[in-house]
Amino acid sequence: LFNYVTVAYIFILLVFFSNRLNIDVFYRNYVIVASIASAAIVIQAFQLYVLGQPVYGIALLPCDTSSWFDGGTRPCGLFPEPSVYAYYILPLLFLMLKRGSVRLAMVFSACIIVSTSTLGILCCFVLWGWYLFFELKDLRKAFAYCFFLIAAAALLFGAEIAGIALDKILSTDYANSPRLTRGFFIFLNLDFWEQVFGIGFNNLQYYIDSGRVILTDYASTIVSYENRAYVTSVYQVLIGYGIAGFVLYFCLLYT
Repeated sequence: LFNYVTVAYIFILLVFFSNRLNIDVFYRNYVIVASIASAAIVIQAFQLYVLGQPVYGIALLPCDTSSWFDGGTRPCGLFPEPSVYAYYILPLLFLMLKRGSVRLAMVFSACIIVSTSTLGILCCFVLWGWYLFFELKDLRKAFAYCFFLIAAAALLFGAEIAGIALDKILSTDYANSPRLTRGFFIFLNLDFWEQVFGIGFNNLQYYIDSGRVILTDYASTIVSYENRAYVTSVYQVLIGYGIAGFVLYFCLLYT
């Protein structure tokens, strides 16, 4: 019940305040904050790959960092792990492409590659493919951007840092990945109405502990007990708010 109250509350806020939201101010502030976050990623990448120093996520506020990535082998910047940085940048990358800020989008795409986030890099390719083949109407620009991106990718993947990202992409077991497929198997274990409207935000751990979701896939067997309710942000939306909320989320982003 609280799940639907929250959704209704957010919907009412959107109805009453959407016309008062200055999207240009929001976009500029988003770019500023994202630039700071990306600078931290680039600095840590320089420390890691050039100076050979281990790097860790930077906690700006006092919080529990026990669940943060602590391997010291991937640039995290101001985030718990590289994938969280990618999740933060990807909506901005979409907005940049929608607004035609292609050069800026290229810079942030390069930062996502530097972060070595597998899902972030794959989503980058999807966004650029959507922009070049469906959004960009000028064929000459489309071919020019394609040529530039291919040349830049060839140059970038010749570097050590991008080679690490590429190796990570190619070595990932996508069929049995806790990060990429586990959320989908959890979604399939829900009943029909839960798939349509979701189980509520942060309720997954209760569903697993109470036996309402029983997982036997390989991805779930290799997840630690402490992380039994872990799914990526996209799957959190799908599981928490169902197909209805999932569709509304991306419709809102697109518009």
